[in-house]
Amino acid sequence: MSTIYKSHWFFGLFFFISSSPMFASNLSDMKFTNHEGKQASFDQWRGSYVLLSFVYAGCPMPEMCPLTMHINKKIQSTWLKQNKPFPLHFAVATLDPEEDGPEEMKEYATENGLSFEDFTMITGSKNAMADLVSYFNSAPIPGEKLLNHKVVSVLLSPDLETLKTFSGNKYSYGEIKKAVDTHKRKTKTNSLKGLDTTPDGEASRFKNNIPEAGLKTPSIIDLSKQSSQLGIDPKLYDKFWERWPLVNVRFRTSPAEQRFVFANDIAWRELEKGGQNFPDGSVFGKVAFNVGFDPRFPSSYEPTRFSRIQFMKKDSKKYRSTDGWGYALYLPEAPGVKNNFGENEVQACHACHRLASNHDFVFDTPVFSNRVAGQKSSQNFEHNFQKTAVSSLAEELRNILAKQEIGNTKSIFVYKLAGFQGTISESLLPMARLASERSDPFLMLSSNDGFILGYRQKSKSSDCNKGAKLIVRDILPFENSKKDQSVPIKEMTFCDGVFQ
Repeated sequence: MSTIYKSHWFFGLFFFISSSPMFASNLSDMKFTNHEGKQASFDQWRGSYVLLSFVYAGCPMPEMCPLTMHINKKIQSTWLKQNKPFPLHFAVATLDPEEDGPEEMKEYATENGLSFEDFTMITGSKNAMADLVSYFNSAPIPGEKLLNHKVVSVLLSPDLETLKTFSGNKYSYGEIKKAVDTHKRKTKTNSLKGLDTTPDGEASRFKNNIPEAGLKTPSIIDLSKQSSQLGIDPKLYDKFWERWPLVNVRFRTSPAEQRFVFANDIAWRELEKGGQNFPDGSVFGKVAFNVGFDPRFPSSYEPTRFSRIQFMKKDSKKYRSTDGWGYALYLPEAPGVKNNFGENEVQACHACHRLASNHDFVFDTPVFSNRVAGQKSSQNFEHNFQKTAVSSLAEELRNILAKQEIGNTKSIFVYKLAGFQGTISESLLPMARLASERSDPFLMLSSNDGFILGYRQKSKSSDCNKGAKLIVRDILPFENSKKDQSVPIKEMTFCDGVFQ
């Protein structure tokens, strides 16, 4: 830890109190401004290794930020002289976005002799930069007329995983090269393992054509060895993905998962008829994989590891509290990790599926069939909300509502649901759209004290036709929730389909 004198010491306080990101749970969610004043994101650099450092342009201490810039310049120069032996992008983020705008960041890089080839200076809003520095645990700590911060640089893999963290300006081209070589060896060792899913006659040609692909067939858990969960016996559905029709393929953004949905014969027959009333005995099975970018083709995703198996089973008598549907979840096996899945998690699952209540709580239709049953889902989300008296809300929510520019409203449309990680953040867009198109305020309430309050807001800019304001508090996952933990409230604006 080193000390930097700075007149704007209060900025350190901002970072300190904002050091826990709410929605930017991964780098892909974060948006910045580069030294040219254009939008930048880490997704732009997927497929390359990324060396990320933190500085501020007003730093007067030669052994800190100026030294960081000098080391990056030296590494960049060596890398360029060796004809770029591996894909690498350099990124330097400011700790002081109030002072370091795009022009200041560009000037700072130029003063330090940096080449802008494969090099980006990063700035942005207070919230954006607070999310970034807290993600890497490099947030400044406040003090009187001081800005204390960790001197940290981070090497990221082509799929944006942290490979190595360097503290105190103790890193060099040799260490970067060593970390890259180690990562490449591990990737190569893990590639082409597992089942060969190509036809017998095509297997050798497939592998010979792309030996560097790094493709993996992640090991799926053995359901025959798993125990029953809440009346669902996985042994009955062992290797269902080999026996049941494939209903649909979905990509879920949070978490980044590719999901394959299958249905047993009973469920499939109802799907073909339109899927409005699934009979008892209907079962859906889902296999999900975490994904990352193919380093050879950055606009393409590929599986990186098995993530989960989930089941939905219809039994109208056994599962009355969840509209006739039971749920089960099986995660990758790991030493010392217990798969806790109980009634709370079931309620959370069903809270999500309530969004498809007009399709008997099933999201999917048979995409690969000639008889696709379309869901009438355009207004389904709005139908979950019920008109509620403001006086019946908790005091905290009433106070928040009273401070908004809504007027003296006495009623609000409320949707109460069980909470799970993702409920709030994944509902931001439909809530924003709903609020921007309706005159009434809307409130989504989670059982984990998370919420989204959304209401239509007239924009001061003539460029915005439909605007909304959202007051949001995200929620913590079940296993991390503690009574003494609190998540800060965040305000967001929405204009013509885009968050500002």
